[in-house]
Amino acid sequence: KLAVFCDAFVERGVFTRDQGAAVLRAGTAIGMIPRLHADELSDTDGAALAASVGAASADHLMHSSERGIAALSESETVANLLPATSFCFMSRLSEYSLPSANCRAAEQKRGRIKWAKQSGARKRSIAG
Repeated sequence: KLAVFCDAFVERGVFTRDQGAAVLRAGTAIGMIPRLHADELSDTDGAALAASVGAASADHLMHSSERGIAALSESETVANLLPATSFCFMSRLSEYSLPSANCRAAEQKRGRIKWAKQSGARKRSIAG
């Protein structure tokens, strides 16, 4: 097997939510496991999309809505929060709409949130 995972990046200027869903569903149809990178720069409803397609993980999520966080907390999808990538884009931390209380509530309910630091193309979990 050449690949195990099918990844999509749903964000302004990349894939729309519908395009990302189509990519992930096409991958699933041929036996690949979906993973989603979304909501890093804006809320694209990516967290909810990841939960709805049964993604193994949803990465970034710095601007996920309360609805998206709630959807993730009810799913088996692991939320990988990658705050260091936002520094690469010079994002302002004060602009993040990810409510820390909702994040903690989801983590307590499911224990499926991972904080990670990213270095180049490699990710390494540093807490969880």
